[in-house]
Amino acid sequence: MKIKYEFADGTVSEVEVEESIGAVIIEDRRLEDNLSRKERYHCYSLDAA
Repeated sequence: MKIKYEFADGTVSEVEVEESIGAVIIEDRRLEDNLSRKERYHCYSLDAA
């Protein structure tokens, strides 16, 4: 399985990993994206406070 990593400077690297490790990385990325979306909707304006 190939996993793509995108670095802060914009370069992309593709790494070959085992299936079990790739599944863990994909699941972790999915959970991180879900948490990010969840936190985005719980922002309150300082004017509303």
